[in-house]
Amino acid sequence: MTGILAAGALLLLAAGLYKIRHPAAGGAALAAARIPGGSGWAAKPAARLTGVGEVVIGLVVLLVGGRGPALLLALSYATLAAFAWRMRVVAPEQECGCFGAGASPVSGWHVAVNLLFGVSAAIGALHPTPSLRAEFAGQPLLGIPLLVAVLLLAWSSYLLMTQLPTLLRLAGPAGLAGPAGRKVETT
Repeated sequence: MTGILAAGALLLLAAGLYKIRHPAAGGAALAAARIPGGSGWAAKPAARLTGVGEVVIGLVVLLVGGRGPALLLALSYATLAAFAWRMRVVAPEQECGCFGAGASPVSGWHVAVNLLFGVSAAIGALHPTPSLRAEFAGQPLLGIPLLVAVLLLAWSSYLLMTQLPTLLRLAGPAGLAGPAGRKVETT
């Protein structure tokens, strides 16, 4: 469970760092979603503040571990899932503002990834896990296999949210052929 929480924390940390450095994208997403306080002059500061919160939560999950940080991660991802769902309803062509230019508009993959990390973190809050550093101490090969797995899960989750929707859209209305030639839905 520590690896899944660490991947979620790492993804949240990366999104937070991007929002701090480039708040315009996050501000545009807040405004498009019609979030109170997320438009006009307040959009960029709100995006930066959101980014700071994401960075802090990500770091605490990675460095401290335990019930409280896992609960914060669960609440963060539940909020992000609700935000992604709202974006799909009120601004379906808007990028989420988390990962920069070139990211796909918010899709069902955003909602799914956020929900999965949220549920995983909630389970982690019920069954507290150690920090990533403490987990490494008990792992073979200095924890390198765990670190690789965490990085791959975080990267795969990033790709699911930012690149897969575009790939599926480029496949056109015919969609992609799945097993036995069955059409794979693109949304």
